[in-house]
Amino acid sequence: MICDRPVVIVGAGIAGLTAGDVLSCSGVPVVLIEKTSDVGGLARTFVYGDFRFDIGPHRFHTYRKEIMDYILALLGSDAHTIDRQSSVYFNKKYFNWPLTSDALVKLPFGIALRCAWDLLKQPFTQRPQGESFEDYVISKYGKTLYELFFKQYTEKFAYVSCRDLHCSWASASVDRAIIDRNISMQSLFDVLRMVMLPKSVKMEFIYPEGGVARFCEYQKKRILSHGGQIHTDTCPAAIQHNSNSIISISANGKIFDTAFCIWTAPLPVLCEHLDIDSSGLRFMNTVIFNIILRRPMERKDQWIYFSSKGIVFARVSNPVQFHSGNTPDKSGSICVEVMCHTPEWWTDPSRLTDKVVSDLETVGLCFRKDIESIYIEKIPETYPIYTLNYPRLKRDIFHQLAEVKNLYATGRCGGFFYNNMDDSIEMGMKIARHILNQLGIAEPDWMLQEDKREVMS
Repeated sequence: MICDRPVVIVGAGIAGLTAGDVLSCSGVPVVLIEKTSDVGGLARTFVYGDFRFDIGPHRFHTYRKEIMDYILALLGSDAHTIDRQSSVYFNKKYFNWPLTSDALVKLPFGIALRCAWDLLKQPFTQRPQGESFEDYVISKYGKTLYELFFKQYTEKFAYVSCRDLHCSWASASVDRAIIDRNISMQSLFDVLRMVMLPKSVKMEFIYPEGGVARFCEYQKKRILSHGGQIHTDTCPAAIQHNSNSIISISANGKIFDTAFCIWTAPLPVLCEHLDIDSSGLRFMNTVIFNIILRRPMERKDQWIYFSSKGIVFARVSNPVQFHSGNTPDKSGSICVEVMCHTPEWWTDPSRLTDKVVSDLETVGLCFRKDIESIYIEKIPETYPIYTLNYPRLKRDIFHQLAEVKNLYATGRCGGFFYNNMDDSIEMGMKIARHILNQLGIAEPDWMLQEDKREVMS
């Protein structure tokens, strides 16, 4: 055996599975520990009969050739290319997202005039110098767009005042919404130029037949085929460690000796085991309402953002627009995401059902009479919240974690990083490469690209 003790990976989401895949393909023994009943983390797919629902709008998109090659090789014939179609609901109207020229027609004249005035006076206005989301957005997009859209959506989503959110939340959230690097949204001028002179850019994604979880299933299958172990419904009960290394992890009555530990579960849980203060870091929880309809939805969007605080959900997605196999013919489905802001909502999310249905009727997506059934899923730790002091807190925590030489915290939850699936794949690969380098073991053949930095054209 190449390594006499396994690499123990806590959390079997995309980052953990990718690290486990790379290491096991190189002959390194791995043990994955996952608290839920199956692998995938936030990339799971819920199946109810013939209906499939991902946890919101999941799809693969990257400009990094190595990552795309990995995705396509793993999925094989199950990889399907789809065009992007998304929108925002604002001022009781739907707008294409990214914005197109029809936005000018739909916007009330007064709002358009205020945006134009913001643009004209921007060169002569002293920009806020603070680190808050509010300061950042006003300086880039003006006060009108901030108050009418960014502020409403962000405070509804994060349930934190924009004055108390760090400015990096703005760059992360805007980048996540735009995705396409050919579209610039760095200023109010960029926004207005995009509306008046929209680029004809075709945006394509990769989506797996069978739901996004199919990708994770293939990772799991390959890990097991190389002798790796995956323990689901398992949580670490104790971590034995000394001043500079993890010795073993106990879970469900078993003790796993550890050569290296890759932690992709929520960072505060790791800190609790290691007696590190993480009280300032918090995650958002999400309640998903997976709704089966008696007929297809009329709108063809893959996903839609809702900024109004009067609407309880922040985003909805339409599974059939990702793949026809997600929803049977002549039926419909809709995935509704509600950011969980109160303990009562988390304890008993069914109390929100009537409000969810009422709001779906209000925005014209479906009628109560069209609903066949509703399945409610509670998804903890979906988003790290970037409060004003999070950079210092995160820096202090990782400074202490660095003292533990065989420990690596990564991924969205373990790295406290608001990322996409391609980022998690890259993070998992990076940690696996680092461990292989320490062990003096070559990477798997499929990772040896001539130019790992080449981007997708």
